[in-house]
Amino acid sequence: MKKYLLHYKKENAVLLFLMIFINGIETSFAFLQMYIGKQVIEGEIKKVLLVVAFNSALAYFFYVLLYIRKNYQTYLISTMNTELRNDISKKILHESFEKNVGTDSGEYVSWYTNDVREAENQGFQVFYSYMDTGFRLLMGAISLLFIKWELLALTLVVSGISMYVSKRFSDKVEKYAEKVSLAMGN
Repeated sequence: MKKYLLHYKKENAVLLFLMIFINGIETSFAFLQMYIGKQVIEGEIKKVLLVVAFNSALAYFFYVLLYIRKNYQTYLISTMNTELRNDISKKILHESFEKNVGTDSGEYVSWYTNDVREAENQGFQVFYSYMDTGFRLLMGAISLLFIKWELLALTLVVSGISMYVSKRFSDKVEKYAEKVSLAMGN
């Protein structure tokens, strides 16, 4: 997977830039909502209407960029999958005849379909999903830092405690679920 991601450095850079830009716009919605709330409290209706119009235009731009990113990501993954299939074909063609005699043709079909699909679902898709989530977390942390650094610190502490508690109790819940499943089976 790393080979294909590195081979398409420029294309991946464009996709990562789109992710950062889209997450930045998404984060700006929160600041715009805070500003609208402040203007409503102050009674500045003209400013509220202006910011709502700007927010609507930004939302339209956001969804257009989201559509472009989704299609571009699909195109990029498809291109990398095609190259992966080509590499599998080259590997099969360069194998010795004796080595391939005992191989079932279904195994080749499996390489072309299942293995490539698995690389897409467990590799490329997951990689891009993690990148998007990481940028979203980064933008959220930067936003909290601008609002109030204490809020960021509190969020990190509460998140850490939540992760610890969920990890600690997930094992116990899993054990009890197994016991219930065995009891139901009996």
